[in-house]
Amino acid sequence: MQGCITRVSVGVMFRYIRVSLSRCASARRRRSAYDRDVDDSRRLGPRDRSTLRDISVDTGLSLSTVSQALRGAGRISEATRRRVQEASERLSYRANISALHMRGARTGLVGLVAEVPDATSWGVSDLDFLVRCERAFCDTALTEGRYPVLLSSPLVGGAVGALPVDGIAVIDPRADDPLLELLDERGVPHVALGRDVARAGEPTWVVDNDKAAITHEALDGLYARGMRNLRLIVADSGQSYMTDVADAVLAWSSARSDVRSTIAVLPLPFDPRDAEAQAAAACQEGVDTIYLAVEAALPAVLDGIAAAGRAIPDDVQILTTTDSTRAQTARPRISAIDLHPEALGARLFQVLEERLSGGGADGRAVDRIVPAEVRWRESTRPVP
Repeated sequence: MQGCITRVSVGVMFRYIRVSLSRCASARRRRSAYDRDVDDSRRLGPRDRSTLRDISVDTGLSLSTVSQALRGAGRISEATRRRVQEASERLSYRANISALHMRGARTGLVGLVAEVPDATSWGVSDLDFLVRCERAFCDTALTEGRYPVLLSSPLVGGAVGALPVDGIAVIDPRADDPLLELLDERGVPHVALGRDVARAGEPTWVVDNDKAAITHEALDGLYARGMRNLRLIVADSGQSYMTDVADAVLAWSSARSDVRSTIAVLPLPFDPRDAEAQAAAACQEGVDTIYLAVEAALPAVLDGIAAAGRAIPDDVQILTTTDSTRAQTARPRISAIDLHPEALGARLFQVLEERLSGGGADGRAVDRIVPAEVRWRESTRPVP
């Protein structure tokens, strides 16, 4: 027999190999989804990594049932899905994410995009709220067995539809945000922290604080502390966390004839010198309270008050709309609104997960509003 093989020509042998490979390829294409999942898991690493077959043996269920349970497919009871999920966690099973995405199943990947305006020059230390919010989103996602992916706002638009993510959360969308429009067009499930101010109607998949309520509470407290000439400082970003505060200040002021309120808008890209100049000018104009909605501007505003020769809080009170580390460690410590960014980040993931699961279409299953509170410190006067 061995001699016969040696007499086969090289050309015949190559044709035999090609036919054999072709048959193998056809057989592979006919394999079911659960067979592909088994091989996908094996390709991930050493054999000591668990496969679907291991879960099947552990649970006593068929490979197809295990595969469907993990992919959220098929008519399988919740008890069976939970049983398979528990086994997969116990055995440290990890599926091939790219293969799952190509087959239309959930990958477990969730995207997170922060809409920081392109024209800003803010650094990480200027974005305390954003960092804490993102961290909470990621921690909550990981705790729930999901895999968060931080995406760059300027680049994500070109990859929408190709990214193997189940859904995307957007922090602080801009007015007429093109990313939200693109996500709608491509059918990518998404939620937002803060609303797109140009979109009509009541937003359903939006998480936020009640900016009007907390702003009015803060202004009432400042009024009780002697505020009669207010200067609100915002940035020209067009995002709801700026516009909602400005609207709330205007509404509150319209009911107070004994309070003079003005608004200063800082242009973008942000320049600390603009903020310092605005603060100094406010002091020269007799402003007794500065309400600061631009987290990154706090050091410059403090410099402007000092340059004008004013003392905090005797001459000028100051309150910021973000309870950042800078506000907590400044001298004097700065009164601030605690928006609870960790709670916002966690809630943002929960609402995204709710949307991906097909629940809460009426917007009531998970509370979208996270309570905020005012932290009164030495930069404002005590109530008489």
